[in-house]
Amino acid sequence: MIDQLIKRKINEVKPRSVLCGIEPIGLGTSYVESLSSYISRLAIYHNVHITTLLNETIGPRLESTYLKDKFSKRLSPNRYYLINGISTINREFINVLEKLTGRNDIEHLTFKNWEGIFSKNIVVKNKRWCPVCLEEWRKESKPLYEPLIWLVSDIEKCEIHSSSLKEHCPNCGKKLAFIHRNLLVGHCQYCYQWLGESESFNKKGFLSRDELFLIENYKKLLESGPERISFPSKNFISLLLPKIKENISIGRVIDFAQFLDVRYKKLIDWMKNRHIPSPEALVSICRKLDCTIDELFSFSVESDILDHKFLINKDVFKNKVTKEKVCSTLLNEIKKEKPRSLEQICNKLGVTSKYVYWNYPILGKRIRDKYLSCKNQQDKQVQKKLKKY
Repeated sequence: MIDQLIKRKINEVKPRSVLCGIEPIGLGTSYVESLSSYISRLAIYHNVHITTLLNETIGPRLESTYLKDKFSKRLSPNRYYLINGISTINREFINVLEKLTGRNDIEHLTFKNWEGIFSKNIVVKNKRWCPVCLEEWRKESKPLYEPLIWLVSDIEKCEIHSSSLKEHCPNCGKKLAFIHRNLLVGHCQYCYQWLGESESFNKKGFLSRDELFLIENYKKLLESGPERISFPSKNFISLLLPKIKENISIGRVIDFAQFLDVRYKKLIDWMKNRHIPSPEALVSICRKLDCTIDELFSFSVESDILDHKFLINKDVFKNKVTKEKVCSTLLNEIKKEKPRSLEQICNKLGVTSKYVYWNYPILGKRIRDKYLSCKNQQDKQVQKKLKKY
């Protein structure tokens, strides 16, 4: 009986891993660390240079013959950004690191699981950081790391501090690679300058609604990753778009293209799975449908589209302005001595300026030019009055 218990306990013990499976920081949150950050912390934990860890432990275990050959000749440092995004290198690194550490959640430190909805690699080629975040973490004795959300190429500001993400060392002015022999998170690899700044020394910007919406989309993807058991495939968009079109009662594809504010030919390519939308176009579609990318995928899986916010857009589309109405409004506006701006006219009609330029390029240009001319004249009159005083 005792022997059987001992054997059972031995079988329950996990095999020893080559590397210590340290916990990724922020897993399951919008500020999960990037894979390059995790590798740098692994190197520090094992008291080796990061290049030693890569060239002697990770590189030889890669399955790709091409990558093995590259590692034997030292992979170029400017190629390592690919491990955080969507690429062959990314997939290879995840497989090797999960075997070496005994963990099964390394993939959530990258955008690998979302390659079905992104047409290109969405991460930047060099390090980016929020200096205020770094400064606060150091003061509070928190671990220093690099969140994956900092590396999304379309995101340029830190949501927490509304400050621009930095790309150059403030001391030597160099861009920093993700992998470097002298890498130390929070410091420049070349001059060892501390990269953090207090909020009082950092110019605080302003996050627009579009920027906030963009950040929210990526935050939701990073938060939901570990909880999901399935992810979108390459034909996800082509299957989803006809479903949305049907549920908001739009008959013709050309009307659907107008509703989404995209070119007809481009929409056809998406629906026939010839191409998938760019990250920017995907976010734009979600903004039009009043949902995030994560919600779009969730509701498509649960077949719950009719119960979601698309019904709001359905009502909007039913009451949409006709082309004749847009044309007559533009013509009447040109006749006015003091016309409104094109943006003001579009907001009143419920269409976009892009729609006007696409369908009525000459009228759109004339209104813009006339409005700017009137505005310049008003500015000159104001300046003359000020000079009198």
